[in-house]
Amino acid sequence: MDAGDGEDDHRMTARQLALLKASGGQKRKPVMDVDTSSSDGEGSDYGKGGRRRKAGKKRQRGDKKGKGDKKGGGRDKMEVSDDDEDIEDVVEVGPEDALKALKKMTMKLEAQLKQAKQAEKQAREVYELRKAAQDPESLEQQHRISEVDRQIRVWSSMVCADAKTQISHVDKVATKQMRENIRKLDAIRHKLDEIDEDDTEQTRSQLEGLPKALWMADGVGMGAMMGFVSCLESLASVNSFFHHLTQQAGMHPIVELEDSPKMKIAKKWTAGPLSECADVRIYHRPTKSLVYLLERLSGTVESVELHSQYEHPIYRNGQRAPEIQVQYNVERDMRQRKGDFQKVDLPQNKKPIVFERVESASVGTVWMKVAEDRMYQMPHLQGLGVVDITMAGAHRWISEADGGISSLHIICDKEDPTCRGGAASLTHVANALADTPSAKSLTSLTGRIKFSDSSNYNNGFINLVGSTGDEAGPLEEIEMAIGEIHNIHEIQKLHRFRTKCLAPDAREDYFGRIEEGELQGGPTVHLPFRGDKKALTDSLATVDMCCKQAEKVTLDSHASADTIKEAPGLDSMVFEHAHELTIVRYPGTGLLPSYITDDPTSLFPSVSSIVVREGALPVGVGASGRGAGYVLHALSPYLEKVCFELSVCADPEATCTLVPDGLESVSSEGKELAVQLKYDITCDGWRYNYDLDREERADISIGWEMYGNGESEAVREVMENGRVSSLEVCIKITYASARELRTCCGSFAECVVEAFSAFPTLDSVVLSVGYKYGGRPNSVVGMVRKGAKKRCRVTERTDGTIVLRPSQARQRAKKEERELEGDGHGETDAIIKKEEE
Repeated sequence: MDAGDGEDDHRMTARQLALLKASGGQKRKPVMDVDTSSSDGEGSDYGKGGRRRKAGKKRQRGDKKGKGDKKGGGRDKMEVSDDDEDIEDVVEVGPEDALKALKKMTMKLEAQLKQAKQAEKQAREVYELRKAAQDPESLEQQHRISEVDRQIRVWSSMVCADAKTQISHVDKVATKQMRENIRKLDAIRHKLDEIDEDDTEQTRSQLEGLPKALWMADGVGMGAMMGFVSCLESLASVNSFFHHLTQQAGMHPIVELEDSPKMKIAKKWTAGPLSECADVRIYHRPTKSLVYLLERLSGTVESVELHSQYEHPIYRNGQRAPEIQVQYNVERDMRQRKGDFQKVDLPQNKKPIVFERVESASVGTVWMKVAEDRMYQMPHLQGLGVVDITMAGAHRWISEADGGISSLHIICDKEDPTCRGGAASLTHVANALADTPSAKSLTSLTGRIKFSDSSNYNNGFINLVGSTGDEAGPLEEIEMAIGEIHNIHEIQKLHRFRTKCLAPDAREDYFGRIEEGELQGGPTVHLPFRGDKKALTDSLATVDMCCKQAEKVTLDSHASADTIKEAPGLDSMVFEHAHELTIVRYPGTGLLPSYITDDPTSLFPSVSSIVVREGALPVGVGASGRGAGYVLHALSPYLEKVCFELSVCADPEATCTLVPDGLESVSSEGKELAVQLKYDITCDGWRYNYDLDREERADISIGWEMYGNGESEAVREVMENGRVSSLEVCIKITYASARELRTCCGSFAECVVEAFSAFPTLDSVVLSVGYKYGGRPNSVVGMVRKGAKKRCRVTERTDGTIVLRPSQARQRAKKEERELEGDGHGETDAIIKKEEE
């Protein structure tokens, strides 16, 4: 052996050296010398770069791009594929090596899992230590705490990035490789089971001779199922019959594209596998190859979905780009659509392109512009979905449809900024249907449509589509937003629409609002009903429909002069889906109608949250009488949350209440209740400059008290019995200086400390502060801590909310008090005072 061979042997492992000597001294071909160049230069993304790759990468890229032996079709249970030969020729290994590799991999993974659990445990301990750390009392301590927080942020970013990388590797690589290994083991086991079988049983496959209709996608076969073609391709090496099936156009009735193929691929598809495609779904902006593919299938396609999906731009720092950037992307595509086609090798069509068999079309804004430019026609169109019904292309398709369309859907495309600002009205729909057969053939109207408050905007559609006599209308399905029903007049308008335009058994879905281009929530009904009693009786069917679909109910505190006290059918109405009740102040002293106060729990069986506006519940009335307080008291045992919306104005002083007076209407019995206070505090300095001098202006302050109108026995009972364990206070403050905000936060902390001492069952108070015109004030948590004076724990969440909890001494005393079963209250107070000092 010469010097060169000895040098090579020195670089080999012991096993490789033994293999080399056993083979007579001739070295095997290195792995990096395997030629992975593609014969199809245009379709390859890596042919011009480094041409030498590992066999594993060759297999992966070959599967992804469709290279190599097309007839192989993947691994099977009957014969070894070319990929298996490549793997087998790399290194000669046996089952013992594979078992050792699996054992070693298992040990490594177990060790890594152990390290991850240990890191998680240690992280929780460190996090708990940080939360329990005392507030800094000196500048040096503050610097140390800041350094700790900075290190925690760096550690958090590092862990999130590493975890994302490892999880991605497990999902995309490790899981796939292990699945391949298990599948290969199953194939080996299957082959071992066939050793003892009779040879005559293998001469003819049991899959041969099956009827062709079983595999084809003519409406009854399994070929129409998504993913079935790829399943057959994996069985191609079992029997050539499967490979033959996958090449037939009948096996590809649906094409769904989220990326744009090359023009060469598009031509190959339309000439072969997709030549009989009946359903085209494109979720990409228009390109030359996509337009070519769509137009070449115009003679066979029956349904099209053409939409442009826009991914929200993300800057390098990870921040989401503003909405104006998304709007720019839409305008760019619409502005450059003709320019794009000038670059394409497509002749300018002088005649319309007719989609002879299309019956259903769903088209976005950008693709609709393409249809206008290319003069697309769909004479047999029956169902149309568009983002903008006012576009000329939509009007032309509706007018050219033979016999008219039967379904119109206004698409709620959240990714299209053009549909976020508003909704289509019935007037827009009427303008599109005017002078067309669709005005009488339309049976379904759904999507982003709003029922207008003005009768003039609705009458045009009702007169065009609705029936002229007493017979029912043509619409069998309706979907639109109707907002809030305030009075009988609005019920009458909706009742006229329902009786003139809807079929007797029509499906009706009504919503409360349109946000971000989508229909949101159910409608809102305002009680009690006001107006003409006869009009209400005539529209009772519509009233019942509104009650069944209502998601929220607004209730006046008192009845007015025109309130409908009683009417046939009102005693039996039920708001079965309403989950939120809002009580608003209405001037007057009239009692609410009996159909509201007789049995509130049966009227509102699903209400779990009540919002009480300012002045809606008179102080001192509580649950007495037949007003809104009585309704609140009847529903309170079943409530999960009650919210009080209040407002104060500093002129020059203002006092806020921590425990709302409205709790006197809440029952002390029932499930745990979350209480929320929303304060709108106005502190406008300009309003005082005309009457007060600067010295008096400096005395403006905002303070807090436990009770608003003296301690109430009913309120104290609700707070002490354990129903209320947490208070949430949301403050919106207007034109407040730093001094005024500091005074407000200090007084608030004093009041919370008093509440913790008065109510042992109160566990926390959550505070959120924000300017009504602007962002969140700075250093609010410091102001609250300074006011608390270490008598309670003050922490800040990541969302900016501040949480106040009783001191640890108070919690220990509370635990001891529970153990003593309520004995020795004076001793407990002494313990609290001593430990806090």
